[in-house]
Amino acid sequence: MMPKVSILIPTYNQASYIEKAVESALAQTYGNLEIIVADDCSSDSTEQVIRRFQGDERVRYFRNSHNLGRVKNYKNALENLATGDWVVNLDGDDFFCD
Repeated sequence: MMPKVSILIPTYNQASYIEKAVESALAQTYGNLEIIVADDCSSDSTEQVIRRFQGDERVRYFRNSHNLGRVKNYKNALENLATGDWVVNLDGDDFFCD
């Protein structure tokens, strides 16, 4: 079996970018992956944008109960949310390309 890859997408108030980030992660051809969106208690429409992907079992959305800050949000996602054998980070305002 292929190792599982976790794509971590930590985000905070990046509603205008997050859809493209998730779409680029979903476009990967590797078959065994999970996409974790770690929302650091955004006050914009990030959560509503991510709802578009709720039917895809590869996408998991987590919203912190309070703002952890950038580094702690990364760390929390890595240590407590990722279940993959390998992890790659994709910032919420970035995207993968060919």
